[in-house]
Amino acid sequence: MRYTRERQRYHLTEAGRDALTAWLAAPLEPEGTRNELALKLYFGQSAPPAVSRSHLQAHREHHRRLLARYAEEQPELEARAAAGDSGAIYELITLSLGVHISTARVAWCDEALAWLAHIDPSATSAGA
Repeated sequence: MRYTRERQRYHLTEAGRDALTAWLAAPLEPEGTRNELALKLYFGQSAPPAVSRSHLQAHREHHRRLLARYAEEQPELEARAAAGDSGAIYELITLSLGVHISTARVAWCDEALAWLAHIDPSATSAGA
């Protein structure tokens, strides 16, 4: 049995639509750079390598789950887009960003785990 999350739809008021239009036209603000995982890894030498490895494995698994979810959602969005639903195009663009980010995060975790293996050769990155 496949669990399907029920979607809740919201509707904008006229004032909300005006605010959204203004916000969409405004210049982008730079993204924040604070990343708790990166900070913990930067100071990782103050803990056993297993702590950093555990954080990386959990992060990698989180992004693997996201990739699986994106893969499930993509065919429906592509079908809607092919049927002329322009809203699906914007959803696909956003989904594609998520896929690229999560793919990069998984690859980065694999690379970081390989570096940690230099510190603790008895622990391999493969079993995570």
